[in-house]
Amino acid sequence: MNLVTLPSYWRFWWPLALVGLAIPLSKVIINGGLARLEDGVVELATVAYAEGLFHLAQAAMAFVPQAATVLVRSRRDHQRCWRLSLLLAAMLALPILALGGPLRPLLGHLYGIDGAILQQAANYLLWMCPLLLLHAVVGYRVGLLVRHQRTGWVSIATMSYLATVATVVGIGSWLSAPPLVLVVGSQAAALVVKASLLMLIWRQTPTDLTESEDRPLAFRGIWTFFWPLAITSAMFAASRPVIYSVVGYTEQALLTVAVLRVAFDLGLLVQLPVNQFRHLLVTFVARDQAGVARFMLLTTAIITLLSLAFIASPLCPWVLQEVMGIREDLIGPVRSTWLILVLVPVVVAWRNWHHGLAMVRRRTRSMALAAVLRVAGTGALCAAAVPFGLLDHHLGATALLLGFAVEALVVRQGGKRHRRLPLE
Repeated sequence: MNLVTLPSYWRFWWPLALVGLAIPLSKVIINGGLARLEDGVVELATVAYAEGLFHLAQAAMAFVPQAATVLVRSRRDHQRCWRLSLLLAAMLALPILALGGPLRPLLGHLYGIDGAILQQAANYLLWMCPLLLLHAVVGYRVGLLVRHQRTGWVSIATMSYLATVATVVGIGSWLSAPPLVLVVGSQAAALVVKASLLMLIWRQTPTDLTESEDRPLAFRGIWTFFWPLAITSAMFAASRPVIYSVVGYTEQALLTVAVLRVAFDLGLLVQLPVNQFRHLLVTFVARDQAGVARFMLLTTAIITLLSLAFIASPLCPWVLQEVMGIREDLIGPVRSTWLILVLVPVVVAWRNWHHGLAMVRRRTRSMALAAVLRVAGTGALCAAAVPFGLLDHHLGATALLLGFAVEALVVRQGGKRHRRLPLE
């Protein structure tokens, strides 16, 4: 057994952590652009409504990189997984198009919105649909490059994504561009740049893909592996629209959704780098399970402590107000909600450990069940608080945290049935 040192894990993980950091950081930049608009609270809430549903579709493809890393062994596998990724993106775009078009009244009933807010949320959904194909291109190429341990190049491509978002939002704000340009235009331009770089890097990467394999992947095998992962990831994204939907029954719905939108995106700054542990697990856990566990524990502890120190420092309100342009009366609620979310990466790291073991053993069904139960529990807690007038931004964040804890417990229990299977 060839053990890998902690510095080796760090060299593998930190570029991926930058990838995870860049995506929510781009959302923070977009939020800053929206917050500076004349009616920033309404704009933030409207984008939260639209992106909450769009992320359901986008998140269903979040495991495409891991699928490419685990499943692709030959050129034939590569072609089949690639085609399935594009097919999945096209299928997921259909319900988004429907909600932005003929099923627009359903969107209004879901969130309790109407008029100009409903119109703008629906327009966001329609314009976001093409982004799904770009996410498929990006996610699949990332998985191939991770499999060939080209994580440094992945981080460079992701930094180009972040720089493009910042550039478009900055120029758009300077030119007083409409919110659609700040939200959709920035992401579209950034995804095109990142996809182009990843495809160029892949073409220059020496590959170990064989021409054929004794047991080539069939579409059924790929789908059997992937569908529980898609449900798991979609359920992660479902938490936000479920919370926003229930919040719609409260008096201060727009204000609460705006606060949660900002706090959730800030929380993702540390949560998504922790999610990159899954790449580490599927690559190294078979040869050094204890070493991977130590690295995850140490890194999660450092990330959590740094987050707490920043939120408690005087720098936090200055960043929220001066850098992000958050209104002064929203800084306190955003900060206290973000403080609750600091604990989410701890629970998510524990969950991801069991996710990684399930993927390596190719026994992923328990992940889907656990994710469904998490969303159900999150929604139930929020709904139970409404009659008592207790549902606010703090309880919404607490419900998200407890939902992840339920998911971790369920997926851990499901993994016990397969713990005798070898880690491949």
